Amino acid sequence: MTFFSKKPIRRLFFVFEYIIFAIWSIIDSFAWLNVLVSIVALFGGYIALVKSKIIKDKNANAIDDYKFDLFSILSIVVLIIEIIF
Repeated sequence: MTFFSKKPIRRLFFVFEYIIFAIWSIIDSFAWLNVLVSIVALFGGYIALVKSKIIKDKNANAIDDYKFDLFSILSIVVLIIEIIF
């Protein structure tokens, strides 16, 4: 997505989104599957830090920008739906 590719620092929004998603999944109901989902969400936050050019990591940077941005936007939608309902 060119909106995020022109200024990668905008991807820092995804870091906060992934942290909120991790916290919300633990608060919702404490189960081992939710702990695993929270760990994966925090890893997504790490990838967002790499994509925003704050941390250098060639393996995480190899992930396609378009797919990562699309997945992050979809996870925001899921988080909003989960909080509302």
